[in-house]
Amino acid sequence: MDIEIVVVGESGKWVLNQPRIRIGVDPQCEVSLPAQKYPTVSGEHAALDVADGLVRLSGGETYLNGHLADNGTVLRSGDVLRLGAGGPELRLRLLERTPASHEPTRVLYQPAPASHEPTRVISEPAYRSHEATRVLSSPEPASAQPHAAAARQGHATQAAYGGSAAYAAAAPHTANYGQHRGQEAPLPAVAQDSSTLRALQGTLKSIQVLLAANLALVALLFVWVFMQGRELAQTHKELQELRVQAQNAVGQLTPSLDARLGVFERRMDAMDTQVAAAQDRMVKGIDAQAKLAEDRMVSRMNTEIPAMLDKFVSKKLADIKH
Repeated sequence: MDIEIVVVGESGKWVLNQPRIRIGVDPQCEVSLPAQKYPTVSGEHAALDVADGLVRLSGGETYLNGHLADNGTVLRSGDVLRLGAGGPELRLRLLERTPASHEPTRVLYQPAPASHEPTRVISEPAYRSHEATRVLSSPEPASAQPHAAAARQGHATQAAYGGSAAYAAAAPHTANYGQHRGQEAPLPAVAQDSSTLRALQGTLKSIQVLLAANLALVALLFVWVFMQGRELAQTHKELQELRVQAQNAVGQLTPSLDARLGVFERRMDAMDTQVAAAQDRMVKGIDAQAKLAEDRMVSRMNTEIPAMLDKFVSKKLADIKH
């Protein structure tokens, strides 16, 4: 079994017949892809294992007809593989080998034998053997000339009608026609064959015109299909180029984005440090103010409470004395 692998939208094509076909950017792979063009494809990205007439898929992340494929998936002719989410697309065709001797014989053209074609007699002139014998050396009497002309006319008309019976049936009309016109009678069979031939020629010309019109229409359809196929291929190629450009743009923007994210994280860390320091200062300030207020209250209590106690004691002593 031959396996044909074609890169969709490009000219890359491989026809291989091996039990294991490796696909990747490694030069040792049977299907080696350019690493600069496909940075997302690994060295040996996928492999095709051929056994018992079946082709199975194995390897890394590979999509089969738009869906993520599992290892051991059986492939069929016409399947499309994508190497990774943004990798190239590969179309597979399984080509069965058939011996040339087993191919049936096809007869492309076989003309009919010429001997089987029916013979058509279009026009057959009257034989001169039926013409009356004329003696050139001796002049013919004037009375015999009309009889000789009538005899020649009769033989010619009889040959045109194809027999004595047909001539006998049409003899009166033919004779009368010759007498009225002063010439030989027409040949109905030859006229009928000529009209049939003209009708066949007209039909043949009509068929030729229809055939030419059909050929022109087929040619126009072929040109239209060819142009549509070229436009579709060009559109697919442009889409592939846009996809590659998008992948390259993402690859170029990723480092700068990572750098900006790193700067932002560092700024956030510095902000966290500043917030922690402000909280410490606030807590220390609150503690200092609270301690100062406490000291003031204790000092006031130490000065005022003894005075109040002295007044209270003096008052009680005075009350006792009275």
